This record gives sequence, C-alpha cells and structure tokens, in this order.
Amino acid sequence: KGKEGVLVNVTLPSRAELAQAGSVGRIVLDMALGCEGPLDETCAVWDRVVTLAACCSRQDGGGVGGGVGGNCSEFELGRWITPFRRGVGRWLTDVSPLGGLLLQPDAQSRCSLRMTTDWWASAWYPSLSLRFEAAASPSAEQRAQDGRKVSPAGAGAGAGSAGADPSSRREAEAGVESWGPSASATLLFRGGKFGPDYNNNRTVRISPPPGATRAALYAVITGHGSDNNGCGEFCPTEHVFRFAGTNVSVAYADAGDFWGSTFTVAEGTIPSQHGTWQFGRDGWFDGNKVRAFTAGVTDLVVAGGGGAPVEVRYWGLYKGQTPHPTTSPGVIIMWSWVAWW
Repeated sequence: KGKEGVLVNVTLPSRAELAQAGSVGRIVLDMALGCEGPLDETCAVWDRVVTLAACCSRQDGGGVGGGVGGNCSEFELGRWITPFRRGVGRWLTDVSPLGGLLLQPDAQSRCSLRMTTDWWASAWYPSLSLRFEAAASPSAEQRAQDGRKVSPAGAGAGAGSAGADPSSRREAEAGVESWGPSASATLLFRGGKFGPDYNNNRTVRISPPPGATRAALYAVITGHGSDNNGCGEFCPTEHVFRFAGTNVSVAYADAGDFWGSTFTVAEGTIPSQHGTWQFGRDGWFDGNKVRAFTAGVTDLVVAGGGGAPVEVRYWGLYKGQTPHPTTSPGVIIMWSWVAWW
C-alpha cells in the first residue's frame, strides 16, 4: 500500500556459485497474497495490478546485463492480478529469460526488489521468494500455454496493421522455458494509451551480443481501462513483432468471454471470487499471475547474422487494425524483450 510499496534489498549469488550448487536451471518467483485478517471480508474488494520491479548491479560496483539493468533503472520482473476479495492465492512464475538482468557470471549481484499496486487502493500483504532451481523439463501446462497463445498464420493483416503479407507469420519455437536463465536481455517496447497513436515510432534495431547462440522474444502484455470498444480490459487484442520481415504474434481471444477465467482455474486462477471474476480479460485473469508470451527467434536475429543489426517493429491491434476509439482510450501495460543465451 502507498506509493513506495514494499522494498527489499537482496544479494544474489553469481552464476558460478549457482552452478556449483546445481541450481542454475531456472529462476522462479514464488508469490502469495494475504489480507489484513484471516477472513475474506478483510480483503480488498477490487482487482488490482501488482508489479514487482527490480534494479540490480554487481556487488563489486559494476552493472548487470547492460542496457536497462546496467544503469540500474528499475524493470518489471513480475506481474499479478489480485482476486476479488479472496484471501488465498500462491503462484510460481518462471522469469528465467530475464536472468541476464539479475545475475553475473563471476560476481554476486546487489538487487532492490519493489512490489507495488495502486497506491490509493486497499492494502494487500504479499510474500515473495526468489527460487533458483535445477533444470526441469517443461510441463504439459507450459507447453499448452505456449501453443494456445500463438495466433494462427494469416490473422489480423489489414490496412494500418502489420502489413499485407500474413503468410510471413510463424509459430513460437518450442522449449524456450527449458533454456534456463538468459545471459542478457535487450529491451524492445513498452505499452501506452491504446489509441490512434499507439503504433507510432515502434521500430528499433538490435544486435546480438558477442557469443550469443540463442534468442527468444519475452513479452508480458495486459490491457486495462474501457473505451467504447471495451479496450483494453475486455477487448481481444493482437500484438505483432516483426523481426527482419518475419512476424511473431500473440492474440488474446479470451477477453470479454463470459466464462473465460473459469477455464483457467487449473492454471492458477482463484475460483469463486466476488465480482465479475469469471470474465476473460485482455492477457490476464483475476486472481492469477500474468504469463509471459515467449517465442524462440534464434533464426531471425542470431543464426547466420554475424552480429549484424536486425530491425524489429511492433504493432498492437484491435480487430486487425490500429485502434481508433471514440472515447478515452484504455491502456496496454507491456514490457517486451529479446533474451539472449
């Protein structure tokens, strides 16, 4: 509660120390929410976004990961949505693709972790553990999530959208979640007001770091607010990332579905909440963690590139077009990266 949220300073082991302990397989956030008292009636009534921001530097004074992590600006490490007045909920979030912003190969890292929600809202009482685990095979649920989140070839290409060649779309490379913590990560795009200017100035050029052999897109995207189209909370949106002419995209078709959230109870959504919890939302569900969209892009940014810069473009679309609401636009909250191994 409050503008400062909850702040904790921690020292993280080096990759070498984790490897020696056999715990360098993946990095997991273990987060739970509690209320002021033991009964649900003491819990906050409304659903809110909860964010975990991190800022890391070398214990010996240097930067971590370069770019955003290197100058110790805060970046989002995790995102959750609180339930409607339920005092239960515990979620595991694999954040291994952001490992390059947390860990150093040969030195410990000094990190500040800050958890916040809307400062004016009723308080939640979070607990968080940062877990370093041995390598594990991707679960069936993880594989199903990756497959469900990738939009089919040919979706959403039209005037003002991602271009006239829908056949260039591709599905995500499987198994990214088994690659372990990344070596570094490059920030691509953030979100913003989901209106007619949303897709302006959405081009960057990136280069693979020396020694990189794998790369993946890692994007955490949620829609909030409500314009005349129900965007961004209740409208299905599509998000297209074009790497050197090839599109990688994700579409959130559950938004606005009356029973959309009920189908995700087995994936962590808290059941039997108050309010309108059962509706599907744009990239999120009440009382659950926000899952990242991941897609292997090695062949697009590393393989055969010789370290040459690659152009990356991004579009956020509603019904295949740049949004043009007639009322105040909603908001897309997004952190998108290319993670390097």
